Amino acid sequence: MNNVKIVYYNAAAIDQQRLETSIFSNSNCFAHYVIKPGLLLVNYSGTARELFDAVEPITGDNSIFIHDLDEDVTAYWGIMNRTIWDWLRANRH
Repeated sequence: MNNVKIVYYNAAAIDQQRLETSIFSNSNCFAHYVIKPGLLLVNYSGTARELFDAVEPITGDNSIFIHDLDEDVTAYWGIMNRTIWDWLRANRH
């Protein structure tokens, strides 16, 4: 199972601090990386659905999208802050 999830949410409607606290306080979450408000990477040992169920009380009816990030290093590519690539390398497994 892939542990790295990408979480996209409506930053105008969902309090970032409450969401991050909810995610990180979950025993299945080992690390998270804030790309920008509304966009997170999360090392979570459960499924995307389980992570959604865990944060749903915080997000309510507001927009949130959680997706497994494919672990194959050829499945993603781009130009971003180097710390993102370091975080992905450290949290892939």
